[in-house]
Amino acid sequence: MSLSREEKDVFTALVAEYAKKETVSAFRQALEQREKSALLCDKNRLDKQTFQEKCHVFQDAEDDYLFRFDKEERLGKTLSHALGAFYILDASSARFTKEISDLLPEKALVLDLCAAPGGKSIGLKLRRTDVLLFANDISRSRTLEMAHNVERMGLCIPLLSVDPLSLDLPPIFDAILLDAPCSGSGMIRKEEKMAHDWSRKKMESLLPIQQKLLQKAYALLKPEGILAYATCSLSKEEDEDQIETFLNENKDASEIIVNENKKYVRGKHGIHLLPGTFDGEGFYFAFVRKGPGRKEHWTPFKAKKKSPEEGYRLFQAHHQDYLVEELPSDLVHLPFLKPGIRLYDASEHPKFPFDHDYCKVTTKYPTLALTEEEAIHFLRGEEIRTASDKEDGIYVLTYDGLRISFAKKVQSKIKNYLNKGLRQDVLPDSI
Repeated sequence: MSLSREEKDVFTALVAEYAKKETVSAFRQALEQREKSALLCDKNRLDKQTFQEKCHVFQDAEDDYLFRFDKEERLGKTLSHALGAFYILDASSARFTKEISDLLPEKALVLDLCAAPGGKSIGLKLRRTDVLLFANDISRSRTLEMAHNVERMGLCIPLLSVDPLSLDLPPIFDAILLDAPCSGSGMIRKEEKMAHDWSRKKMESLLPIQQKLLQKAYALLKPEGILAYATCSLSKEEDEDQIETFLNENKDASEIIVNENKKYVRGKHGIHLLPGTFDGEGFYFAFVRKGPGRKEHWTPFKAKKKSPEEGYRLFQAHHQDYLVEELPSDLVHLPFLKPGIRLYDASEHPKFPFDHDYCKVTTKYPTLALTEEEAIHFLRGEEIRTASDKEDGIYVLTYDGLRISFAKKVQSKIKNYLNKGLRQDVLPDSI
């Protein structure tokens, strides 16, 4: 990726509005460098030491969940990635999820208002499994992409695809994540199109919708709840100026000041993460706490039938059964695109009665571990042979503790129940 001198001047000037001279200089130099790659791992299902050795990644110095690597093309095609051991995202986005996860109360009710393709929701859920998280995005296609990512990671995140400004809900949320639509100037190293398409006119056209979304998010918060605002923009107008305007209009709101970090560029409000100072792409975040008041407490909906899995409730939508961790009665009426983990295979002639997604959480079937080679062949859709002396029957296949699929063992053969749409050719982790 190569920026013209004029483009560098434009984006350097944006940073110069709030950063010190040495920071601006470091930023301009970093525009010549390749963006840094990173991923969040699922510590609950993954042995970190083995992961580092096999996949040739190294631990981030400030984040136990974050790893760095050089060859994104290879890691994104590996067996462990296909089975949901990790999620590839920018380190700046990962830092946002780390900061907000440290602020949330136990079992917080959280809504990600503009969530797709899902990195921040997935990052928060990996860090805080106790959080009850709902995610929405106005784009149906991007929400479907998020559904694929959530399923691959084996997480339970109910998904919506509606205009966030149309959400008619009481103020019951402990936190709202608002990764607002922005000009994308922070992504110029990663996506050349962002640099070529950027203009001040385009940036200014987004300011009104950002302001409306801020007010909508604030209205959905319970008293003392947290509004977590973020953009991938370098523009002061989209970032700290928006928070300044918001605080002036909402006198009961107060900014939450995050801990000092020499890699952070502190604006009048919030934090800028900049290439050259922070090892990631351009990003901004700020946290605002809603003023005190009478809190509305949500109540869980009452399921008509008992859930087949402990720790989940059974929820019926689209004439199908889903597992949900919990569902406030105030949200039952929402048009969920995917309310949870689907229980039954909805295809016309299923090989196995349960949906593939269900294999990630079920405790009803025993597991059978595969070698790396066996797991790769299975994901290709092949029937494999096994030396296992376990009795014949239905199993959930695993690799290094990661769940693969339902299968049936018949003597020395393992019959493959993996849907054709989920079959893929993956690389070994260790190459």
